Amino acid sequence: MNTNRYKKAKYNLKKFFVPHPSNGHYPFSVRTKTIALYLVIIIAINLLGTALLPSFSKVGASNIDPGQLVSLANQERSALGLGTLTVDQRLVNAAHAKGLDMLEKDYWAHFGPNGESPWQFIKAAGYSYQYAGENLARDFSSTTSVHQAWMNSPTHKANIVKAEYTNIGISVVEGDLNGEQTILVVQMFGTPIGSTAKATTPTTTKTEAKSTNEATNEAKNAGLPPAVKPGAPKIIEPKSGDIINKSKITIKGNADDNTRVDVFDGNTKLGSLTAEGGIFTVAPESDLRDGEHVLSATSTNSYGLTSSKSNEVKINIDTSLPVLEEKNLSITSTDVNPAFVFLNFKVNSDKDVKSAVLIVNGEKYELDMTDKNEVVFSKEIKLKIEDIDKDDFSAQIVVTDNAGNETRKEISKEDILGTFDINQANVIENQGLDQAVDLSVLNLSDLKLSMKQIINFLFVLFLIVVFSLDIFYIWKDKHTRDLWSIRHYPLMIFLIFITLVNAGGKII
Repeated sequence: MNTNRYKKAKYNLKKFFVPHPSNGHYPFSVRTKTIALYLVIIIAINLLGTALLPSFSKVGASNIDPGQLVSLANQERSALGLGTLTVDQRLVNAAHAKGLDMLEKDYWAHFGPNGESPWQFIKAAGYSYQYAGENLARDFSSTTSVHQAWMNSPTHKANIVKAEYTNIGISVVEGDLNGEQTILVVQMFGTPIGSTAKATTPTTTKTEAKSTNEATNEAKNAGLPPAVKPGAPKIIEPKSGDIINKSKITIKGNADDNTRVDVFDGNTKLGSLTAEGGIFTVAPESDLRDGEHVLSATSTNSYGLTSSKSNEVKINIDTSLPVLEEKNLSITSTDVNPAFVFLNFKVNSDKDVKSAVLIVNGEKYELDMTDKNEVVFSKEIKLKIEDIDKDDFSAQIVVTDNAGNETRKEISKEDILGTFDINQANVIENQGLDQAVDLSVLNLSDLKLSMKQIINFLFVLFLIVVFSLDIFYIWKDKHTRDLWSIRHYPLMIFLIFITLVNAGGKII
């Protein structure tokens, strides 16, 4: 019984797929009606696939927990002795806005079709940053799988364990992206401006005036107030540790009313002034040389009695400009396409330079310090090629030292255009320099094909096998067909072509 069923099934399969006298050497698998059925199936898969086929992303929309992702990130940081990240609602809002923007505009990248940048969303959320970063993931079904995939990627891991970051914000959004249901995870990092070491509360030292008995008896006998030393003055401005980029300074402070205040730089007298209302302001006429200075003051009253010395204020005068020469600046293109170019600007400057800013067509980009020992700053930015080629294009690098001295260097459009070939895309490898905004994309679609793509590929293989069997057996049996009998050949070729087109995936 089973043998008969097997033989019958084998006969039917042969009749369907293999040219044979029983099917007139025209198997049912390549007949016009069957090819029409194939076409209907392809249309159903590719036009209705989103609704008819299961989606990887739908499996775990509710399973990706932003809070757990934060905990996992902090576990990694704690293991390395790094500070934990705290959730900042502004970064959460920025991540959510970025996710919705990608769904709305159908793109999957750090930069949108109109040049939208990650930091654009961070700033729009009201978060002013020193450092910022972004990780993206797509089509994952669980929290742990997202985190593990990020940690397995060097660029994503670098963001998670970057020591400078203090805040984090994560959003998970679900929607239609390029016709497919998907889950996007946006992880944003940041360090707000001014959040270096916590400021310590300044300590105040009370200076009590010491009295003297000199001439006290005469004063009492004459009915005058007793003669006492004035209290020691206190210098308020400048403050100890200040680095000043001007050779002329103004010294302000508090002193007993109507006393003469003498201000000194070490043992050199800088100037004198009578305190009024308990306040003095002395502006020395002489210039102070570059270097360290120790300021102090004394007060002398109408009895000729002089106070003890005030608090000492140590300052540093620095009027020299930071060095920024041609050899200190390098520009490399890291990615080029017909519309945009990614450029990495690198500045190597003086030891005391604290910041470097790139200004392009009026827009400022703060460069990140990527090497504190060598004082190296770098940043990658995205520019429209058409903007670079305009007559009014302008760009300059501004470096500022600890004293606030600035040096500016103009960058010509020829300097930038000379770093890449407009007609060449993606030809220069990233040199590995740190970015002011660290960006990393992880797309499960790069690792796994969608269900629709898998079915398309399998269908292509099926059509190729059917087509090949038909041709092989016709050739083997030396059977000939007229033109009408091979009308299915161009139809099959066309069907394979459109199926292959629909099977193609996205590459970032």
